[in-house]
Amino acid sequence: TIPLKKGAPIVRKELFDGSLKGKKALIIDDNRINNIVIENMLNNISIEAKSVLSGEEAEKTILENIDFDLVFVDYNMPEKNGFDVFDKLKPNFSKNTKFIMISSNTTDVNIT
Repeated sequence: TIPLKKGAPIVRKELFDGSLKGKKALIIDDNRINNIVIENMLNNISIEAKSVLSGEEAEKTILENIDFDLVFVDYNMPEKNGFDVFDKLKPNFSKNTKFIMISSNTTDVNIT
C-alpha cells in the first residue's frame, strides 16, 4: 500500500521504467471525471493522452490520423458497450496498439 498525501500525484513516476514515455493514449469513456483522472495519471508518467466521451467521438479522432499506442475503452457506455466500440475501431489501429478495457462500475457484473 502506498500512502497518499493531499495533492500528491496519483501515479508515482518512480514505479515506472520510462518505457512508455512519449507514447500516445486514447481514452474512451462517457464519464468526464474518469477521463480527467486517467489523463492525469498517464500525463504524470509522460504518456500523451486524449480522451473522448463516446465511440463516435473516437471514430472522428481516429480519422484525424492520430496514431495511438494505447486505447482505454470503458466497458459500460450508454450507446455502445466497450466491446462493440473495440470491434468497430480495432481495424483502424496498428497491430501493435494495446487495448485496455476499463470500468468504474462497482457492482458485481459479469463481462462475457
